[in-house]
Amino acid sequence: MASGAPKRAGLCLLIASFSKSLCAVAVGLGRLSVQEDSWGLQEPLEAARSLADLQSAGSAPFLDNFLGQENAVSALVNSSTDHRHYNITPACDKEVSPESRLFLMALSGPFRGSTALEQVLMSSSKLATLCSLRNTTNFEALVSACDEKKFLNSAWRCSAQPWQCEGGGIMRSYGYTDDVRTWDFEGMLGAYSSYWDLRRPVLLDKTPNLHKAFLREGDGIMHANLPSHMTRIGIKRLDLAYVLLWRPICLLELSEHGRACVAENTPAECARIELVVLESLVHSHRAAVNKGAKISVVNMADLIWRPHRTATRLQEFLPCLGELDVDFTPTLNVHVFSKNRWKAQGSVRSFGERTNATNCCGYNTAFQQCKGNKNYFRRLGKNEQARAAAAVEYLQKLS
Repeated sequence: MASGAPKRAGLCLLIASFSKSLCAVAVGLGRLSVQEDSWGLQEPLEAARSLADLQSAGSAPFLDNFLGQENAVSALVNSSTDHRHYNITPACDKEVSPESRLFLMALSGPFRGSTALEQVLMSSSKLATLCSLRNTTNFEALVSACDEKKFLNSAWRCSAQPWQCEGGGIMRSYGYTDDVRTWDFEGMLGAYSSYWDLRRPVLLDKTPNLHKAFLREGDGIMHANLPSHMTRIGIKRLDLAYVLLWRPICLLELSEHGRACVAENTPAECARIELVVLESLVHSHRAAVNKGAKISVVNMADLIWRPHRTATRLQEFLPCLGELDVDFTPTLNVHVFSKNRWKAQGSVRSFGERTNATNCCGYNTAFQQCKGNKNYFRRLGKNEQARAAAAVEYLQKLS
């Protein structure tokens, strides 16, 4: 390395820590670039070794200032790779055949950001949700009866506008449990088809915890007869695709349920709950890949603080949705309805702008890492910490 390189690289990193301007540093055989919302890295191991050289050459203060207390080399290798160009296999063509529809399932743990994900997806005019009963002759009567608590049919139980637009609520209204092994999938498709706008090519269900049995549900759907709502408008086939959403541990307290967990339990107990969820998501993704399913992974932190990048990745995975709008806000009685009890206020992008990642959560957006006391995984024993690190690394590399 040239004698002036350490000083130039250290100065560049110092500037980058206080600025959003583009900064490119040639470091050995690797090349590190600091951009407004991402880190790009070629030959990461060589670049990491070069950064280690920078530390030994006297630039450690610059790196410590930028990286905090974490080890610079491990942070760089484990967390900085930008997956903007990760090889995404599209789940659909830009134009969907009139004879087919894409059944899209959003997979996540409950109260872990699935509503925000649906809101971005909902910005597409090509996406149909389960927010309100549509395909029935007595729609207005059912909605009115629900509002007045006069149930025309006890089976509906006000599911004309299901809570949070979730299919699981519709199935429960028909007397089913959350155990999909008990479901009649032909009946399920018939019920859902009363809600979806079937003129649209992509049909969404975001039921939380769906990831625990989504392959079983997928198999059931593929073997079920299509309901009359579909066949009479020419639909002959359903294809399946999945978006898996995971939440970094330090975003726990963004959720009311997360804050309740911290208030009522020890940090370690909350961390164990999150560990179980993350490992379950990892297991689900591996199972999907082994089955050859079409699946994409989204980091909730990226959804909030790098929304344009997330929207781009979703568009690459789902070309049939067209352009997604991270500034989209659902309109009451158009996109969502009173009985949905839609939680989100404002757009996803505006939430990220008014919520500082470091202040609220100890989240480092540059390195996509949880820092400090909000990283509750640090309260666990070494074995559990190792498991958590492995799960986070697996999901992060795909996000």
